[in-house]
Amino acid sequence: MDIHTVANSFSSLWPSDRVVATTGQLLHAGLDTRIIEAGVERNLILRLRRGVYVPMHTWQGAKPWDRDKLVLAGHIAAGNGSYVYSHFSSARLHDLQLWNSSKLIHVSTPYSASPARTSQDIAVHFAKIAPRELVQRFIPGVGLAHHTSLPRTVLECAMRGSLEQAVIIGDSALHAGLNLNELAELAELAE
Repeated sequence: MDIHTVANSFSSLWPSDRVVATTGQLLHAGLDTRIIEAGVERNLILRLRRGVYVPMHTWQGAKPWDRDKLVLAGHIAAGNGSYVYSHFSSARLHDLQLWNSSKLIHVSTPYSASPARTSQDIAVHFAKIAPRELVQRFIPGVGLAHHTSLPRTVLECAMRGSLEQAVIIGDSALHAGLNLNELAELAELAE
């Protein structure tokens, strides 16, 4: 299959409402598995993770911190709303400024997860999260995401990250409307 046929297929059939797309979404749009594989082989699309893709021009045009957000978007699309994102991943979803943060995707779960069944780019945290500490929102072009509230996110990042990271995230959160009383209340509960 020549590159022009593959490129034309993607330009005409890529779902216009998707930043990242799953295999199922691409198949539903009219692409087939041969075209998808050819797109990966010819560097027209990038496989972010198994079954999730982004157009290569979107990836190449993104700054490093925006690439981290695209990888997170890929996980959200693949998870179909089944994960609770926390720590630095939630900070990304709150559009907070991060500095020198790892590329790991942080998820919290109320039960202990088996490390053997967890992808290497995922950091799983065992935590019970109160309903008032959760945010649910639909991210256009990606899907439904559940993540920790702004105060909980700031607290988790401060506890897990360096002092510099905590200051930068905390300052960014203040500009985003962080309620210091809620943060203090949450910090007391964490002690």
